[in-house]
Amino acid sequence: MSTAMSRSRARAGPVQASAEPAAPALLIQPAPHVHAPEPSAAGLLRQALLAALVPAGAAVAVWGLDAARVLGATALAAGLTEMACERARGRALQETAITGAALSGILLALTLPASIPTWMAVLGAVVAIALGKHVFGGLGHNLFNPALIGHVFLLSSFAAAVSAGATDAPPVLALAREGAVVPDYVPLLWHAGPGPLAAASPLAVYAAAALVLGWRLGRWETAGGFFLGSAAVAFVVGWSPVYHWVAGLAPLTVAFFLNDPVTTPVAGGGRFLFGAGVGALLVVLRTSGSYLEGAAFAVLVMNALTPLLNRLSVWQRRRRRQRIQEARPLKVATGAEWVRDLRSALVLVLVSSAAGVLLATFHHATAPLIASQQQEREVEVGLKGVMPQAASFEKVADVNGIPVYEARDAQGQRVGMAAFAEGDGYHGVIRLAVGVDVENDRVTGVRVLKQSETAGLGARIEERWFLSQFEGKSIGDAFMPGEDIQGVSGATVSSMAVAD
Repeated sequence: MSTAMSRSRARAGPVQASAEPAAPALLIQPAPHVHAPEPSAAGLLRQALLAALVPAGAAVAVWGLDAARVLGATALAAGLTEMACERARGRALQETAITGAALSGILLALTLPASIPTWMAVLGAVVAIALGKHVFGGLGHNLFNPALIGHVFLLSSFAAAVSAGATDAPPVLALAREGAVVPDYVPLLWHAGPGPLAAASPLAVYAAAALVLGWRLGRWETAGGFFLGSAAVAFVVGWSPVYHWVAGLAPLTVAFFLNDPVTTPVAGGGRFLFGAGVGALLVVLRTSGSYLEGAAFAVLVMNALTPLLNRLSVWQRRRRRQRIQEARPLKVATGAEWVRDLRSALVLVLVSSAAGVLLATFHHATAPLIASQQQEREVEVGLKGVMPQAASFEKVADVNGIPVYEARDAQGQRVGMAAFAEGDGYHGVIRLAVGVDVENDRVTGVRVLKQSETAGLGARIEERWFLSQFEGKSIGDAFMPGEDIQGVSGATVSSMAVAD
């Protein structure tokens, strides 16, 4: 038998070692983990970029060159920032990097209005790529969606410019927040009025969403969760869910931000919970938050919960857990490890409690001093702003709990009266400093000291053009917005609060 085998090997010739290693049964690599027919990340990004061009084209058709300017600025700035970051990290520039940067730039532009200055759009794109992606390690490693990081940075830094519409008319979200009449939903599908570029045509954005789902770049679970979550909360707070589906950045969220392969859960159950969380938070933030649009914050919060949702999905689906264990066994915690984790949690609770007690004690001890310094600052800065010719202020009376001051010049002569006034705004109390020329019964100036109105809308009561309308008016004036003064567009409640 041995002789026969030797003869067989001789006839077959010498055995040659294979130069190519055997193909692995399981490919393990970093994110993004995608479920699409196109196996490469480059193909995925090309298809997503193609889908994003649909709402971008609609925005240019509606807003013209201004929309093209914003889109071009963010896409170019994102691409250049990507090149600079890759070079700084000593890495070769690849197609996926440039395509991903261009996609992030276009998505960022779609969250901005056509009226935003070019330099702001460029700054947002730089932040989106540098801080939103490369700080985490580049494509596939970022925890948060880069475009939304850039959007939130601009919104926090330049709220009025980001929240404003491309025209003097307020965005649809602003109309609803102020209790004004909102247009019918069907016309909103064609054009959702002033606001971000994506609002130029929500129907075009949903067409892009159909492409994303049709090309299997996303999954239906996230969209389904979004619609159910937003509908549930909308019914509770008394708003129509359809309105929240067509206004603002909701369509763009459904099309792209819910389907980001890097920052969203992998399993179907996790995707559904992710979408439901975004939908619920969006409605809550829109109806109760300080900003008009809550989509970006809702997505970023759920991005942070994505690792936890992935774990929950594994725990809830036994079959999936078994498959993962077969590929790479999961570590099962022992009794000793549970005790260690519990001990760590208790230590954290004790440290946090001790820190809370110390902070509360410190706050209680310093609160009177802080309040006194704040009052002195209000007198110095607030009253000085409405009565600049005064050298000193002396409290002379209290009217319904509001202190009234007599303003005197350097020679001690009275130059007028000044007081603090308060009115109920849309989100809280608005506190003002008011100066009066008592000899001529005229208002000398008004300054806003405290307000918590909607950024880019009611918060515009601080702008000079609005407050200057009160200067020189008789103290017996009715101060009626629309008659005696021009109110802030779309912020009737805030304007009336200042006038009252």
